[in-house]
Amino acid sequence: MVSSHIPENAPNVVVKKMDKYKVLFLPYPKEPIKGDNTTLLNLNIVDEDGDLKNIYSSVIISNKKNSSIVFQTPFKFYTTADISLPFSFPDNGDFIVSLLTKINGDTNYETVPIIANFDLKVRTDNNNNFFDSILNMFDKLA
Repeated sequence: MVSSHIPENAPNVVVKKMDKYKVLFLPYPKEPIKGDNTTLLNLNIVDEDGDLKNIYSSVIISNKKNSSIVFQTPFKFYTTADISLPFSFPDNGDFIVSLLTKINGDTNYETVPIIANFDLKVRTDNNNNFFDSILNMFDKLA
């Protein structure tokens, strides 16, 4: 995993407000392709003051249809709350990407993680993405 930074106003970013935190999710591409090894799952958690520091996080990817876990990272220490996870999805379909984060100094989430779940659709191939690509291009220009 490598560090990344996600602006809240980036195209295709999903923001979830949870207590005094915001959790941001930005998959690239917006709808990953089965077997594509260029997929990045970018996750970030911030508080009112900006980026969090010194957290423990885990990412779980599960199949939405049957709740089976496809991939899971162990809890790992991060000096910043920006996470970029390269991942190649073995199947197409609907998935849930979950970020579990233990926050040092927060009595609610120091031992029990805050959990943010994000829906993600994975396609079989790139043949039907022509119109999506054009729409994404216009989103970036706006």
